Amino acid sequence: MVYRMAKKKLRQNPWVIAGVGLVTMGLAFSIASPTPHQSSQCECALCCLNFGSSTAAISAADRYAFEAAQPVTAPTLPVLDGEVRAKFGSPGGEEKIALMRTQIISAQEAEAARIAAEAAAARAAERERRAKIVAAPSRARISARYGIRGPRWSAGWHTGIDFNGRYGDPVSAAKLGVVTFTGWKAGYGYTIEMKHPDGAVTRYAHLSRIGVATGQEVDVGQQIGRMGATGNASGPHLHFEVLINGEFTNPATWLWG
Repeated sequence: MVYRMAKKKLRQNPWVIAGVGLVTMGLAFSIASPTPHQSSQCECALCCLNFGSSTAAISAADRYAFEAAQPVTAPTLPVLDGEVRAKFGSPGGEEKIALMRTQIISAQEAEAARIAAEAAAARAAERERRAKIVAAPSRARISARYGIRGPRWSAGWHTGIDFNGRYGDPVSAAKLGVVTFTGWKAGYGYTIEMKHPDGAVTRYAHLSRIGVATGQEVDVGQQIGRMGATGNASGPHLHFEVLINGEFTNPATWLWG
């Protein structure tokens, strides 16, 4: 009965209906609206401050000042004892950055020195390996062997071996060594002499051209001159000698064992 009477009075009074509707809408809006700390547009702590009104607005200048005040972390490097942190304008920041740069430069220099030392060791090992290699100074056939007796040689016997080739054929170093003499020798014509790590001295005579200089280190098989017929020679050939402790040695034994 009471419900029917209230319903009848509401129909007779439209202002009451309007008031109830407004109250209902206000409650719905209040429930649906997010609090300042729940705003989907909040990007930082300053934006979420409540100054007695809606979400606080922040200017571009304020945002820059806030971001500039945050700590800047330097990249972590293996050469550093720990992570270096510096703030804009904070005491000691520049000193920490300078220390980091010094450590980086020192690490780079140490690495470069290590690489250079390894390269030098590799070159030394390769040089030692190649110093043991012996090769014939010419591909031409042997026309006169060591020790042959006869008046055609000024010493009365043949002090080396002859490679009978063509004029201008290449002549190469028989072993890794240092050039000790280049020039003209009586009887030998244009000559090159080299000293090798085992103490032996090799001599290349009757050349038409010399392609190395005194003091130059030459690798085994490297071209040092060209075959000719200078000096006491009847035709183009290479006269090759080997001296050990100043004494003539059979070049064939030195070359091929």
